Amino acid sequence: MAPNFITSGKPESVSSWDQKNKQYINIERLEIIKLYNKSMLGVDKHDQLVSYYRVYMKSRKWTLRMITHAFDMAVANSWLEYKQSRKKRCRPTFSPSSSTKSAECRSPTSAKTSSKTLEFRPTEGES
Repeated sequence: MAPNFITSGKPESVSSWDQKNKQYINIERLEIIKLYNKSMLGVDKHDQLVSYYRVYMKSRKWTLRMITHAFDMAVANSWLEYKQSRKKRCRPTFSPSSSTKSAECRSPTSAKTSSKTLEFRPTEGES
């Protein structure tokens, strides 16, 4: 790789899996490789999602290919936005023994329920 803004990067030692010997070995990695891997994570994830759910349409016209690619990008972006927006989700639980409804808020990353329990008390006239 030929970097255009990192002239003398400091190599650092990282461990890599050697398939032939089936063990980890230490290799040197340049600073530009570290920067590339750090900055390309989101782009690689986006390209991966686009490749999974691509609209397959044969066409020789570049305009149709651009439109379908834009649609693919919109679908992948909306999926990523959906995953980011659901930081917490609440599921209502109903207890026949009590007159209150409660909702347990769970984090999508862990299976544990949080200590917060929301109580919903019925107003007058509701049962």
